[in-house]
Amino acid sequence: SYGWFTLGKAQANITSELIAFNGILSYQVQISGTTSGIIGVFTDVNDNWGAYINSKSLKPIHTYKHLQEGNDERIAKTNILFDEGLATVEKCNRQKIIRKATLNESQRFPMLQRITWNTAKN
Repeated sequence: SYGWFTLGKAQANITSELIAFNGILSYQVQISGTTSGIIGVFTDVNDNWGAYINSKSLKPIHTYKHLQEGNDERIAKTNILFDEGLATVEKCNRQKIIRKATLNESQRFPMLQRITWNTAKN
């Protein structure tokens, strides 16, 4: 809220039941944010982020975001293989895949550079 106006709403959810994602029992984390109230007259935001977290190691195995802001739509998916030090990133829009890359631990990528692979593997 901003003063008297509600600009948007956000919601976070973690599944209580395990979900099999790529054969790995996982927790699913979902976060969504939308515009509401008076701001919805001027723009429309419907953003969703999420992750599948390995139930044994509590490390992410897949992350995604689906952002719809006005006429713009962006989708990104990342599969993370901690044991191999690899991550596959796919960015796309509604029509096509824009970029797909597999990155190893020695490559710099803004989303992955904060991960210390040696400690994450333990």
